[in-house]
Amino acid sequence: RTADEVSVHGYRMVVVDGSPDESIGRAISTAGRGSVSVEREKQKGMGSARRQCFRSALEMGAEVVVWIEPEKYPIVKHLSSCVDPVILGECDVVVPRRESLDSYPSYQRCSELLAIWEIATTTGRPDIDWMFGPRVWNRRATEHFLKYDGKNGPDNWEILVVPFIWAFKKGDLKILSVTVPYVHPKEQVFAEEGDIEMNKK
Repeated sequence: RTADEVSVHGYRMVVVDGSPDESIGRAISTAGRGSVSVEREKQKGMGSARRQCFRSALEMGAEVVVWIEPEKYPIVKHLSSCVDPVILGECDVVVPRRESLDSYPSYQRCSELLAIWEIATTTGRPDIDWMFGPRVWNRRATEHFLKYDGKNGPDNWEILVVPFIWAFKKGDLKILSVTVPYVHPKEQVFAEEGDIEMNKK
């Protein structure tokens, strides 16, 4: 679904596929109708796969890089409001902020709001939706995030948070929050509601 949305809205997408079934990557490429480049995962792990995506986007000549999780296809139609400030040079990074978390599974809704508050007390930026995965940034910021190699800590979702903390500390990137009317897909809610393992994550 995300590949289809990307194609419809005129974006290009890089997918790093670590699935043992290569037909999955071919199906994604077909759904993208020429807008999606699928690469085989070079090194196992979430962090390394994300770095591979970012590097590939730079090699493709992207001036703006967007990270979205594959299940969050409803964000694609709202990306222009997040991409524009980066293109116009108003900031280096945009972190989309959800208008509401009401569409999320109950445990995620509560835990994410608490986490956002906790990180806000450290950064002084209560406007940033730290727990929402999508990010938009320019080439300079992409190079900054690629410096996180996970060698001194976990290397999963951290690449989407730790480099931001570094940026706040150094003050070398301008980060903007843009509110979007994102609604979590019903199929995701159905799959995740009450899932103990998902709650642990």
